[in-house]
Amino acid sequence: MHTPRSSNLLEVLGSIPVEGIGLDELAVLANQLLEARHVVMRDGRATERIDARTIRFYQTLGIVPKPAYEGRRAIYERDHLVRVVSAKALQAEGYSLAQIQGALPMRKTDELTQALLDLESERKVHAAHASLDAPRASASSQVSPLQLAPFHIAPGVTVLIDPTLVADPHSIAESLALALRSTDAFTMQPRGGEDASVAAVTRDSTRPNPHGGNQ
Repeated sequence: MHTPRSSNLLEVLGSIPVEGIGLDELAVLANQLLEARHVVMRDGRATERIDARTIRFYQTLGIVPKPAYEGRRAIYERDHLVRVVSAKALQAEGYSLAQIQGALPMRKTDELTQALLDLESERKVHAAHASLDAPRASASSQVSPLQLAPFHIAPGVTVLIDPTLVADPHSIAESLALALRSTDAFTMQPRGGEDASVAAVTRDSTRPNPHGGNQ
């Protein structure tokens, strides 16, 4: 099979022949789609690239189904590619393998494909907005990070205040700290299970507990 260099999910899926592809070809296509989407692992515990070992590990967990066989040759189809890319994208969002394992097998391939397409469209819109907004910002209107004063107001919460615009940044920081202490805004617990795992692809506002496996 000639591997296309397209980053379009539908084009790549359409390039997979009816008779399927091999394990190495599946890894190449998965990496191609992930690289085009700039998927990056934030915690360093999981690799960003897909290889045969990663795919077999996903199969062991039940995240990706086992392939069919022609003799001793494993045959992979479009469903395998969608699930491999979805799993790695979810890991990049910080979802644990346990969360992915609990939700991904329950989802139909069409659902996952549409979720990836929605994510792709959303990123294109953000990129277009960024390219339009960039020329509008002048050098004089931009604040250097060195000009901003950091204030630690709660565990895991630090705010940056521009002292050239705020007369008393210390008072502002103290007020924010008091407001946070009167709420439970910074004591959120991670959510697991099916809904939380699928949320990363569908861009729900819930954020997971970023602890997962090593694949």
